[in-house]
Amino acid sequence: MIHPQANPTKEVPRVLLVGGSDSSSGAGIQTDLKFINSLECEGLFAITALTSQTHEKVLDKGEVENRLFDQQLNSALSQLGPKGVIKTGMLCSLDKVKKLYQKIKDCDYQLVCDPVFESSSGHELLDPLGVQFFKDFILPRVEVLTPNIPEAARLCGFSIKTKEDMEKAIGYLKNHGPKVIYLKGGHLESDDEDIYDLLFVEEELYWVGARRYPFKSPRGTGCALASSIAASLALGLGPKDAVILAKTLLQKAIRKSRKDQNFRVLKTQSFLEDLNTEDRIWLGKETFVFPRLKFSKPAPHLYPIVERAEMILKLGTVPMVQLRVKDLTGADLEEEIKKAIKICQEKKIKLFINDFWELAIKHKAYGIHLGQEDLEKADLKQIQSSGLYLGVSSHSYFEAARIARLGPSYVALGPIFHTALKAMKFTPQGVKSLKVWKRLFDCPIVAIGGINLERVNQVLEGEADIISVVRDITLHPNPQERVNELTQALKGKANEGLLLV
Repeated sequence: MIHPQANPTKEVPRVLLVGGSDSSSGAGIQTDLKFINSLECEGLFAITALTSQTHEKVLDKGEVENRLFDQQLNSALSQLGPKGVIKTGMLCSLDKVKKLYQKIKDCDYQLVCDPVFESSSGHELLDPLGVQFFKDFILPRVEVLTPNIPEAARLCGFSIKTKEDMEKAIGYLKNHGPKVIYLKGGHLESDDEDIYDLLFVEEELYWVGARRYPFKSPRGTGCALASSIAASLALGLGPKDAVILAKTLLQKAIRKSRKDQNFRVLKTQSFLEDLNTEDRIWLGKETFVFPRLKFSKPAPHLYPIVERAEMILKLGTVPMVQLRVKDLTGADLEEEIKKAIKICQEKKIKLFINDFWELAIKHKAYGIHLGQEDLEKADLKQIQSSGLYLGVSSHSYFEAARIARLGPSYVALGPIFHTALKAMKFTPQGVKSLKVWKRLFDCPIVAIGGINLERVNQVLEGEADIISVVRDITLHPNPQERVNELTQALKGKANEGLLLV
């Protein structure tokens, strides 16, 4: 499984897709299926209507008979189970919305709703009574709602022309019950060079940025996004990570889209295939740039983490080290940091101070390492102006988006394996997740968490530039001997030409 935080299962995850069939295959059930398949999920179906359409317009549509739609739902739900994921698109009529509600009202499904009310060419796809019933009865049960600007405006009853209007719309919609709302901003007239959507999750608002391409967006992007979110939930990701993964996959599909006459068609691939930094999603608009790490020898590099300056003396020769002190404060803490900086300057070791960025600046350490919680409290502008290097931790897609615009000196991903060092709210990421981070970030990637000599070769398959080791060094009876063994293991990979530039 290539998705961080995914819950492994013996069965292939399934998603029930409820929507219309598109004869052009540019949107609807056909696009839904392509994208959930690309995330290694299977689709079950309940088709509401058959359409005859081109990329340009809907020519005709025929609603599926209610009896047949009911049978489709019964069959699909029997295979989905009582706690599966359902993604809805074109619901077509009041009868179909009512029938869906009757099936789900007493069950514990995760419902992802793309509120398709009309086609991009202006053809009505759900009658007004159906929209009202959807708003009154379906919305309160929704896990993730993914409207675009016109759809949100119809649900809210007012126009949305500014970012302030988008925030107002979120305020209105959240009172109708959806746990998560992803309001797509592509239709908004804005001076921004990039596209900004607005995410409401866990009572917080986040502006989600993505690259805007200099061509008209392909059809089916709403279907692709919502179905990818549904597949990500079925894989076991939480809503925050599901949204960011889905948006990343969509960005790649837009970047790789092909031209078909006057329109473009999304390209669907497995998530990792052809993924690169252009597909990266970010939160907020502030941008930072920190110095880039440079080494005289090929990657991968060893990066021990120690609790005391004295341990650095026992390591022998290492290119970099992190001082992570958790049990000292005040003058004792400052003296420990000063001692570690002095040792590392003499031994020409790149020293990163964990958390205590003000002391690191004051005493001129090489760099600072910050966790996600520390990023919220640190003065990043002051750190940037100090010229110190910055390393940051990440554990999930959402956290990766939070640091995407920081321009860090390195990004650490972990825990790769189970670790007893500290309590973690994140499950082990696995080695394959390192490959995702390698493609999304243009800085060195650090693998951390549960790594020891026996696991080094396994970790190197993930293409990490830097391997961070803690207990396997600090608890070894001869730390320098273990450092030498780890260094030799890394040299084998370095000889294959994995260079850190």
